[in-house]
Amino acid sequence: MPEIPSSTWPVIPLGSLAADEDGAIAIGPFGSSLKAEVYTTIGIPVVRGNNLTDSPGFHGDFVYIDERTAARFPRCIVRPGDIVFPHRGAIGEVGLAVGPAESRWMLSTSMMKFRCDNTKLDAPYLYYFFRSAFGRHQLLRNASQVGTPGIGQPLASLRACEIPTPPLREQRAIAGVLGALDDKIESNRRTSRTLERVARTIFRAWFVDFAPVKAKAAELIRNAVLEIGDGYRAKNSEMDKCGLPFIRAGNLNNGFDTARAERLCEESVAKAGRKVSRVGDIAFTSKGTVGRFARVTAHTERFVYSPQICYWRSLDPSQLDPAILYCWMQDDDFGAQIAAVAGQTDMAPYVSLKDQRQMSVPVFPSSQHTVAPKIEALLARQSAAIQESKILVKLRDYLLPKLLSGEVRVAEGPVCSILETTAASRKKRRGHA
Repeated sequence: MPEIPSSTWPVIPLGSLAADEDGAIAIGPFGSSLKAEVYTTIGIPVVRGNNLTDSPGFHGDFVYIDERTAARFPRCIVRPGDIVFPHRGAIGEVGLAVGPAESRWMLSTSMMKFRCDNTKLDAPYLYYFFRSAFGRHQLLRNASQVGTPGIGQPLASLRACEIPTPPLREQRAIAGVLGALDDKIESNRRTSRTLERVARTIFRAWFVDFAPVKAKAAELIRNAVLEIGDGYRAKNSEMDKCGLPFIRAGNLNNGFDTARAERLCEESVAKAGRKVSRVGDIAFTSKGTVGRFARVTAHTERFVYSPQICYWRSLDPSQLDPAILYCWMQDDDFGAQIAAVAGQTDMAPYVSLKDQRQMSVPVFPSSQHTVAPKIEALLARQSAAIQESKILVKLRDYLLPKLLSGEVRVAEGPVCSILETTAASRKKRRGHA
């Protein structure tokens, strides 16, 4: 297991670094005290595990409570600068509350929080420490993985976490470097969402101008215009360190997480045949959480589809442009057809290949080739922004342990000066070797 990196900085239990105020370390209300029926559609947002992402702040869908309910749990109120953690479920995740000073959130029953003594510990620095493998190990070391993962004595475990504590100025400098990278990553995400919206708006503005003839997807398949497929049915024994990523439903959400996917061995990749991704494919989750989409771009690492995912592939762009197909599949027409068949069984939602081949697809007119280049240019810029963010994430995660250990020190000036300092340190060490 990863241990705290060796450094000259003191390592201090987190409990000694808390703010001197009631509720600085607190756990969310018991489940019986905060039942689902108290949730409202407006009010104070409740922070749950699904609101934590790989960037500061809380994201995604929220439930809310009213002021009267919040007043019953003053210790459970989260304010800007607080660090929050799940003590049940997604243990090892961490979030940093970000917002105007008057902002407030409420801990859910599965969450806990920590408020720093700002004279000893910088909150963004602590957030990045817990984002590291060292910090994650601290959170997981007292967790049980039997059933739903949980920490038996969550607050005692949190207080006992050991934190390397450089001087405050250095803490802030470390957090500043990592925060600058996160700011750029978040900026790219906003740009990506905007480009996606504009592309789909252009499609809709064009699509409403005509009443398209429709054909069954099966007819387009027979005419070699369209291919609809699902994933390769792999055995556990076919997984290996080499080969291609094997993308399951959990690896698909507005993109493909190839880095954390299992890998299918090279021999089985050859067997997968057409179930290997191609640029232009539109993939979506067809079992369980149905309807998460992603588009295979020139920046996407080749991968193999799992059976939880279906793909639509244009075989004749002259009749069915891939960019137009992608926008249509994101639109209400295709969404309504998915919703109509996804709940046909008593089991989890499921859209079969048979169902998909019976769906109606517009026969797009030749004007698609006037609109498609505009959409494709936007989607290409979106893909480039996503790719840049992946590179920045790797840089951030590479720097994180080196900054925490003091192996890399933050010099005055831009990030490049850090790298120069690192190179100089290595040269100095080689000279002493």
